[in-house]
Amino acid sequence: MPDIQDIRKYMDTWGQMTYKSGLDYCYEIKNNASVLEICTEVLKKQRLFEKKMDGYSVQNIPCINEGKTDIIFTNIFWKLAKIYITPVSYIGSVVNECTKKEISNIDEICGIVGRALRAFPSFLREMDLAYKLSRFMHNSEIVTGPEQDIGDHTDILIKYNNVEYRVWSYQNYDRGLYNTAQRFYGNRGNIPKGIHVLCPIDISNKNVIENVDGWFFYSEKYVHYLFEMISFEKPDSYAEIRRLEQYALKLYLKKPNIVSR
Repeated sequence: MPDIQDIRKYMDTWGQMTYKSGLDYCYEIKNNASVLEICTEVLKKQRLFEKKMDGYSVQNIPCINEGKTDIIFTNIFWKLAKIYITPVSYIGSVVNECTKKEISNIDEICGIVGRALRAFPSFLREMDLAYKLSRFMHNSEIVTGPEQDIGDHTDILIKYNNVEYRVWSYQNYDRGLYNTAQRFYGNRGNIPKGIHVLCPIDISNKNVIENVDGWFFYSEKYVHYLFEMISFEKPDSYAEIRRLEQYALKLYLKKPNIVSR
């Protein structure tokens, strides 16, 4: 995206609208009667239709026929984020993509939307983190979006003082640590060269998060610590850390670290 946006500035507006009323501003969806009908049914099945569009609404989403999908949520999110995004416009775009792929079973679409909504807070957190880092790292180039996320397994790419920093944003709990360990071992594609900044977050720890209408973000204090770590600490060796057994690696991944590849 051309500019790092302060995503928080939209959240007060989101929280004042229901998903039902938010559909009125999804003009691309409103102009397609069949997609609008499916989107409305999905929102009702996911118990979202009358809910306010705050962060609490996407917690405890019902699991309905969830399985693998070839719909790439990161592409949908960052395409919308370049202009303007709401939780319901994101859902509508996912539903629209399902119809393009001729997925017609409503429970299957609900399952895909459920998976998309579980990823949505993470995308927002990455966007917010990129914005925060941009205010510390003056004259840096910060890149967010699907290209480096999918291609290089990098959530945020920072070019600062002629060095590339690749930020990993993930949750500090078993599944998040397991998935990150698999990435770290190279089991999900080669790890690109550069300085890797590991940024685990425990959303239950009030000391490291900021709660904005139920959306959980890295705190200002946490991001300042990341900036100082990048600025002053010597990176660990990727080759050495990669040799750790899985349990030891998961312990290592529980804390912020920088690793040179």
